[in-house]
Amino acid sequence: ADRRRLAWAFVTFAEDAAELECFNIRRFGHVVSIVSKQNEDVAYDVFITTRYWCLKPVTPLASKHIAFDGVIKPAISAIKREYDARHAGPLFDVHHPHEEKGVVTSC
Repeated sequence: ADRRRLAWAFVTFAEDAAELECFNIRRFGHVVSIVSKQNEDVAYDVFITTRYWCLKPVTPLASKHIAFDGVIKPAISAIKREYDARHAGPLFDVHHPHEEKGVVTSC
């Protein structure tokens, strides 16, 4: 499966996720953007690769926002479980960037 097809599948699940109703979901190639409808600074990118999905806050506000741990991470994990249940083949890991002193580094 190529990354774009995986990204399309991710978007389909994300658009069906009730927890993400307050977010706009857009796909740019193999990157899926999740942006709050109320505050564009609360934005996250999910980089889709053939081996893992990498979730990254786009702004410093997004990394500290209550939605990151309270909504986004659980929703991405639920999408991963649903994806894995429906698609035979290798399971994906969901990578979260490492945080050091409030700075979010890339995966």
